Order: sequence, then structure tokens, then C-alpha cells
Amino acid sequence: MENNVVKAFRQRLKRGGFTDISIYDQCNGTYAVHFRNRDGVCDRREMTEIQMQNTPHLVWFD
Repeated sequence: MENNVVKAFRQRLKRGGFTDISIYDQCNGTYAVHFRNRDGVCDRREMTEIQMQNTPHLVWFD
């Protein structure tokens, strides 16, 4: 079961137009975040819960 920080981050990604979202707990304090952006390009990030909380509510990645 996902904690509230991960659920909220997943919801922000959905509202931001990202698709094919997968978030995996790596059991070392980080999460592997896989998603497809609006252009159809797949991307992967490693993030902590703190990074997820501090990502702006209008989600974007460089």
C-alpha cells in the first residue's frame, strides 16, 4: 500500500498530463519513478519522499 506522499505525487503527475506512471519503492529510501510525458517520451527519475513533497504542484521535469 502506498503512503500518502507517493499517492499525492502520482496524482500530481496525472494532472500534469503524464501517462504510464509507475512508482517503485527501492527499499533504500528512494523511489524509481517511470513516466511518459506529453510528447510520448519515456523518462525515469530516482526521488526521495522529500523530493516528491518539494516538487511544485505544477509538475515538470527538465
